[in-house]
Amino acid sequence: MPVRDKYRGSGSQQSLVIRDEGFLDINPVVCGWEHCVPGHRYGPAARDYYLVHYVFSGQGWFESRGIRHRLAAGSLFLITPDELTCYQADEQDPWSYAWIGFTGQRCLQLLGQTVLANGQVTVRDPRLAQVFESLRAEADLVPSQEWFVCGKIYELLALLRQKSSRPALRQEYVRQVMDAIKANYDRSVSVEDLARAAGLDRRYLSRIFAAETGQTPRDYLVRFRLERAAHYLSDPAYSVENTALSVGYADAFAFSKAFKRHFGVSPRQYRTTVHHRTLEDENHAIAP
Repeated sequence: MPVRDKYRGSGSQQSLVIRDEGFLDINPVVCGWEHCVPGHRYGPAARDYYLVHYVFSGQGWFESRGIRHRLAAGSLFLITPDELTCYQADEQDPWSYAWIGFTGQRCLQLLGQTVLANGQVTVRDPRLAQVFESLRAEADLVPSQEWFVCGKIYELLALLRQKSSRPALRQEYVRQVMDAIKANYDRSVSVEDLARAAGLDRRYLSRIFAAETGQTPRDYLVRFRLERAAHYLSDPAYSVENTALSVGYADAFAFSKAFKRHFGVSPRQYRTTVHHRTLEDENHAIAP
């Protein structure tokens, strides 16, 4: 039978030789693991199969549908067929991960019964490590690797399905959106963008977000941006205009209005106050 992937990595990357057995429901096509070098990047690129990565350690980011997700150990991310995505290891703490790629007539249906339904592409669940650790430890030791990997995909789907209870799923959606805000607050991202990335209706997202956090996604986004702005303004190197751009505001006037509404003072007044307070603290520190 044809070999789908003949590559076997050396050093910090390894991949299994997976034959295309033509299983109808779930058919594994690639499988491997890697300890990435700092800043290692893949994409933007697309595949013609489903691909999941599980992060063992370290961190990095994954960009899908215009949203960048910061991910760390215990996280899994999903790439769907023909989807243009990009991901990169952190420069300081690069991730180690494993991956499985698969096709099949029931992929969409089976994934739709898990936490990765309705367009959700990331989930954090340390329990999933057992599936990928087993792959890494045992795959070379068993005959019929294709059958072994196929069984691991079903095991992974079973764990993801257990996590898809309604309250837990709502919490997972909210966590995903909060992480997306933290990774994209410096861009021109809207609540509609966040809802679309999570595969949710905007009104439904607003409702469950408010139920979990006590505030709307828009309020959380604005507050996060303005608190980051306050941090930047404490540095004299940042002008008001640069600060506005750094937290996702293209219009410095709109930024100043939002900042004053939140903090009660303008950005310039805030910076002056912080600067004077810093000088007073320094004077007190050196006073006899």
